[in-house]
Amino acid sequence: MARKIKVADLLCGAGGSSAGAKRALEEMGLEMELVCVNHWPTAIDTHQRNFPEARHYIQDIATVRPHILVPEGYLDLLMASPTCTHHSVARGGKPTSDQQRSDPWHIVTWLTELRVKRIIIENVWEFCGWGPVNMKTGRPIPSRKGEYFHAWTETLRRLGFELEWRRLNAADYGDATTRQRFILMGRSDGRKIHWPMPTHRKRDEVNADLFSAAEPWRPAREIIDWSIKGRSILNRKKPLAPKTLARVLAGAFKFGWPKPFIDKLMEEIERSLRYHINWAFEARNAKASKSKRRQRRALAKDLIRRLRHFRIAPAEYAKGGRAAEPMVITLRRNGNGTSISSPIPTVAANGQHVGLAEPVIVNMKGQSTATSSREPLPTQTSHAAHLYAAEPIILSQHNSGSAREVSDPLPTITTGGAANEARPGCARPMLVEPFVLSQASGGSPRAVSDPIPTPTTGGNGAAHALISPYYGSGSGETCNHVDEVLPTITSKGRFGMVVPVTNSNGGATARNIDVDPVPTMTTAKGGEFAFIAAQFGEREGQAPRVHDIDQPTPTIAATGHINLVESGPEYDILFRMLEPHELAAAMGFNTEEATYEFAGTKTEKIKQIGNAVSVAKMKACVGAIMADAVPKLKSRPDAEFLEAAE
Repeated sequence: MARKIKVADLLCGAGGSSAGAKRALEEMGLEMELVCVNHWPTAIDTHQRNFPEARHYIQDIATVRPHILVPEGYLDLLMASPTCTHHSVARGGKPTSDQQRSDPWHIVTWLTELRVKRIIIENVWEFCGWGPVNMKTGRPIPSRKGEYFHAWTETLRRLGFELEWRRLNAADYGDATTRQRFILMGRSDGRKIHWPMPTHRKRDEVNADLFSAAEPWRPAREIIDWSIKGRSILNRKKPLAPKTLARVLAGAFKFGWPKPFIDKLMEEIERSLRYHINWAFEARNAKASKSKRRQRRALAKDLIRRLRHFRIAPAEYAKGGRAAEPMVITLRRNGNGTSISSPIPTVAANGQHVGLAEPVIVNMKGQSTATSSREPLPTQTSHAAHLYAAEPIILSQHNSGSAREVSDPLPTITTGGAANEARPGCARPMLVEPFVLSQASGGSPRAVSDPIPTPTTGGNGAAHALISPYYGSGSGETCNHVDEVLPTITSKGRFGMVVPVTNSNGGATARNIDVDPVPTMTTAKGGEFAFIAAQFGEREGQAPRVHDIDQPTPTIAATGHINLVESGPEYDILFRMLEPHELAAAMGFNTEEATYEFAGTKTEKIKQIGNAVSVAKMKACVGAIMADAVPKLKSRPDAEFLEAAE
């Protein structure tokens, strides 16, 4: 019979820590006896669906009595994820209070009322700077940065714990997101603390090391549902926000989209600027408070400045690309494009800050259809250009989110919410998906995994899908290729997928780049590639960033500001947010064997994912700290010795 390990998961949320711990303990031949506490009924509902054998308590951690919830009086492992939103940079400069940042102190009660052998605490890295807040401004006092953190850790040491903490990247342990988090591990039994060895590394590092046993970061491409198509980014009744379009444009430059797509984006940016300037002036004259009018006046000035700069320096935007590749775009802060071969950026709790843009090859003649860029080219003719390639990317919608490749992990997922596609600042990872389009009559898009149609002598190019983050100011928060990991996933879903497409006059239709063959291809102009883009958050003077969908997604925050940008009919760009099941896969919840079941609305699901702990990383941490709990096999005496004894 397997030995039972008593585990408590405080502020358990949807169960990322619990899932990681269960997988680790089962691999070691141990059985987990779990106690969970969370104040949100929806999160507890999700947890109960996936861990029906656990004891669940819907209660504020500040009011629970540990000795009542754990009558046994001891724990082998205590895991806790104190509220991080009041420490995270993803919240921007919003005011907070000491009371809102006090959750870590409630963990001390569990350590005094129970005998706890091991602890694992997860939070954002900025938690190390936890200090007092100015009562007037509601912002941390810079001169007292880290004061409360050091007092808290000293309290844990006085309770008998040896402590160590590090910053760990989820992509290094097999999750498809570059979510970086503070991890503290402690023991009260005097034994040494062991840390998990990374199992994955950046693709370039793995390729450069012939003797490396590590695998490449999981790409965002693995978690993207290519059957879902985006909506055209152009000529919407209410244009996308100028910053969102600027991120897509940055991703298009980064991944070399052909000039026709650049021209379309320039036209749409100018239209968006004019629309939002008119809105700002109309709103300024409407009935509103003095502060609201001041904000709208400042917005109008900023938009006019951007429009003036856009007119003065058109050459900066008018460069044509050779081939458009897919990318991931983070739609927050200084988001830009990154490769889809990398993980997605960090997924925040709103889950809406990563977008994907994807490339395909399309035959623009006859009744040809789009095909995957990984398949052979179709028959080439001596006609004008009729083939285009587009590659997927992921867009993140917060911070400095940029497009990424789908082969990279998703960015950090935040806790925002998903019901805001109607407004320019929506925030969930978006996928921009690539496919192949033919320029000939009737040519339709095909998956890049299918053969290319018959090509002619017109010349060709390619456009890649990108993941666009809607947030981010740190390095790497740019549009990603779909072969990159996603950035950090937040709770507002700020990732968008951007996929550029072309279409012929013959009614060409788009196809999935990973499934359908490429139509007959000519040597025409370039095609389109998807990428991921961010939705918000560039600081003054910082260029938008996008992500390749061959890279992980950016960090997924609670707002999920990641957008997907992809191509559509003729010279079009398709754009959509990454869906909850895609974000959940990036965070390690969904596996090939089982799909994690989430309760609540779409917005609530994204919030749970963005607030969650990445599963593979927690599995590695639990496996390291619990390694000494594995029962030692008792060696049997030799058969000869037993015979002699008889």
